[in-house]
Amino acid sequence: MKMIKKAGLLLALTGFALPAFANQVNLNTASKDELMKGIDGLSASQAQAIIDYRNKEGVFVKIPELLHIGIGRDIIEPNYNKLTVGD
Repeated sequence: MKMIKKAGLLLALTGFALPAFANQVNLNTASKDELMKGIDGLSASQAQAIIDYRNKEGVFVKIPELLHIGIGRDIIEPNYNKLTVGD
């Protein structure tokens, strides 16, 4: 019985933790469509610029690198908490 309670608790905790990460957009792996849907205010050309940058320069190390490709603070700041560059 204790094992069932522990498993239930683990599932409940996992269920609450997943939504926080489920909406994150990984700048290094997201498709153009995922970038546009996940980053409020991002245009198709800006999403393509992200993909072009990572194909040419390699992975993003920090989110502020978006400034180097013309994506301004007006897009970065309101979306910052849902952006990631991975591990």
